[in-house]
Amino acid sequence: MRRALTALLLAPALLVALPAHAAWAPGGIPLCTATGNQYASDAVSDGAGGVVVVFSDGVIFAQRVTFDGATGSGWPGDGSAVSHSAGSCINAHAAADGHGGAIVVWEDSRTDVADLYAQHVLGSGVIDPAWPPVDLPIAVGPFNQYTNAVASDGVGGALVVWQDDRNGAVDPHLDIYAQRIGPGGTTLWTANGVPVCIATGDQWLPKVAADGLGGAYLAWVDQRGSVRRVYAQHLTASGDLAPGWPADGIPVGSAGAVGAQRDVALAPDGEGGVLIAWSGSKNQAVYHTFVLRLGPSGAVAPGWPALGTQLCDVLQTQDQPQVVSDRAGGAIVAWQDFRDISNPMVSYHIYAQRVNAAGARQWALNGVPVCTAPGSQGPPVAVSDHVGGVIVAWQDGRAGSDGADIYALRLTTAGVPAPGWDPDGTALCTQPGGQSSPVIVADGLSGAVVAWTDSRPAPRFQAPDIYAAKTLDDVPVPVLASLVSATAEPDRVRIAWWVPSAGMAVHVWRRIAGGLWSQDEALISAGDGSLAFEDRAVEPGTTYDYRLGLGADGSEPFAGEARLTVPGSPAFALEGAEPNPAADGLTLAFSLPDDAPASLEVLDVTGRVRVARSVAHLGAGRHVVRVAEAGALPPGVYYIRLTRAGRALTTRAALVR
Repeated sequence: MRRALTALLLAPALLVALPAHAAWAPGGIPLCTATGNQYASDAVSDGAGGVVVVFSDGVIFAQRVTFDGATGSGWPGDGSAVSHSAGSCINAHAAADGHGGAIVVWEDSRTDVADLYAQHVLGSGVIDPAWPPVDLPIAVGPFNQYTNAVASDGVGGALVVWQDDRNGAVDPHLDIYAQRIGPGGTTLWTANGVPVCIATGDQWLPKVAADGLGGAYLAWVDQRGSVRRVYAQHLTASGDLAPGWPADGIPVGSAGAVGAQRDVALAPDGEGGVLIAWSGSKNQAVYHTFVLRLGPSGAVAPGWPALGTQLCDVLQTQDQPQVVSDRAGGAIVAWQDFRDISNPMVSYHIYAQRVNAAGARQWALNGVPVCTAPGSQGPPVAVSDHVGGVIVAWQDGRAGSDGADIYALRLTTAGVPAPGWDPDGTALCTQPGGQSSPVIVADGLSGAVVAWTDSRPAPRFQAPDIYAAKTLDDVPVPVLASLVSATAEPDRVRIAWWVPSAGMAVHVWRRIAGGLWSQDEALISAGDGSLAFEDRAVEPGTTYDYRLGLGADGSEPFAGEARLTVPGSPAFALEGAEPNPAADGLTLAFSLPDDAPASLEVLDVTGRVRVARSVAHLGAGRHVVRVAEAGALPPGVYYIRLTRAGRALTTRAALVR
């Protein structure tokens, strides 16, 4: 039986959602209202709770919006021009650079119909002077390269994948190629890309996700045989095939003898593998959504059905899936759903399903409704809410002839709307004239920023512009409930929290990662603002989650979540900031194999050491250590370095206001 030694949590009045700044206006704020027609195409995090939105009007532009809805310092009011081409530039996608800027890749007609070029816009809104001034060629040649997808490589560069008809002269079909871009403005793999799949037939609509080690997971739709299939591939940081992966990829799931697969979506699983979602049909008439988790070697994750988990059994079509990690080894998938055939408008709605770390469905049998309002909704876009749930946004037709609007909904890890959200979605923009093509980026707390193409009547008589809005954040501000430390030994877990209140009745909640939360006994906070908790009912090699909560029924707000793996053979590892970005100082998670000399450092972007601490005394196991209180470090991006026995591990963390 586990027992808490002392206990504390803040008063309910102190657990408040982070308020939006006045700069975020109802109906969205304008990012670009310049002459011409602008169309939103992508958005990435600026690492500090804001976003960089990418859009085009024949030229590629980007605009940065900070966490509080202000235009980034140094950025022009209608965005910074990214491309430098005399031709038309379209279909831009981006990867965050980790320093407030973005690496942007687009289709460019400067030499022929479609080549791929890239450019780096810094967090200050200027083009990186280290990059080629007239853009970096990614794939150029006498044929066409297009429909690219981009992901950050995790170290300041980008991973790019595209469909390519360079082999069309001898064998007319589309192939899949990929390239890695270094942060200094060079390509790191073979010039014009490495082949991902050059099998017979067409391969198209590729997607990419980082593997956490500088390499890439890729998936695409493949017509090498008589049946359209989904295939996947894994490339290492050097652009080579990862061990266990064959040339031209591996088939995912099954389409049957006369079926088909389409609509691929990818997301890292958070543990070095990948989550792949798609829609599949046995008869090419009715499609259903599926999800599968693969490990780094291409093997199906333990417990998962070999052909993937089907998320809905309703007869009508479900397609256009979006997948995010549930942060516990499982996945949450949102999709466009045609089940409501009784609707006289024959409309799509949006549903979602969660599967656990073993691939088993966790919510209602055929998914939970995200939106079933009148009219048609979708297709969805989705991001993790950073606390085990999902935020979904979509183009919404419930207004009928007045034009589409933009709505969003956050579902908790239990599959229900989060407090404060409208059940059929909270309106982000219902201006007349029509809004479309939303793109979404998580803000690092529990909300997101959504940008879209907007054709409202004013100020430009329905010429499309770019607008954005921020969703509700309803996770408590971390400064009011700080995780001080958390350590795991083979026979116990110890956790300490700090909050600015005392004498409160609270609970510690606990679960095995991926399982259900259980409530511990009620505790009373101590008078010094600290809580120390020890759990001896642990098993070596098992990962546990802990959190603090108010109330008695599990519906209370939660704060101070910690995840620890009880060591069997302790490892040397650096997980980074918890949370990231952080708003109340800096708490870091890492593991040590023994009590040998080891140090933990925080460096700013100039390389200056801002915090240095010896951590050898903590001994073997996983540790969570508070290294800076709120206000001790200014907002920005920092490097974290853990050093032991001549080895150094690094990662990045962001502090926001």
